[in-house]
Amino acid sequence: MKKLAILVGCLLAGSLAMAQGTILFNNGTPNGTAPVLGVDGSPLPNTGYLAQLWAGPSADSLAPIGATAGFVGNGIFLGQGRTVDTVAPGDTAYFSVRVWNDAFASWDAAYAAFGSGDASAEIGWSNGGDVLTITTGGGGVPAAPPADMVVAGLTGFQLQVVPEPSTIALGLLAGLAFIIRRRK
Repeated sequence: MKKLAILVGCLLAGSLAMAQGTILFNNGTPNGTAPVLGVDGSPLPNTGYLAQLWAGPSADSLAPIGATAGFVGNGIFLGQGRTVDTVAPGDTAYFSVRVWNDAFASWDAAYAAFGSGDASAEIGWSNGGDVLTITTGGGGVPAAPPADMVVAGLTGFQLQVVPEPSTIALGLLAGLAFIIRRRK
């Protein structure tokens, strides 16, 4: 009987030591919505865009968690629960939601194109790029449900594109350059 009690205790301790926190990766929940808007201000459609959860134990250690999620219309994505391996259940995790057009295979590719001036790279970050905190779910017996990002403060956000200078502004700048050059 002692051996069985020791075995059960070891198994329980081992399972708790390997516990991982969970986050509900949805922006449309019974607790509210936080729709993602396109560059024109309208909610994203059900095709053409991807969302991904980035999370970690600190604001400086965010990494992509799980697969990307597609949109179901009206700027809503349903990625279901995600497990954050580096954060224990009931602990604080830091997270961000990143969205980009699916012409790019990953966030990194879309971000690089955006930074190089590619106007086709539509990207966006949750809460204006601010990293949010959340108390993860998954702990206890039975396990607590995944933490809700909307309850944790996720708000809707709009995608950005590289601004293209207007033709008139470029013409005025060129004209000013000619005038300055002629004076010399």
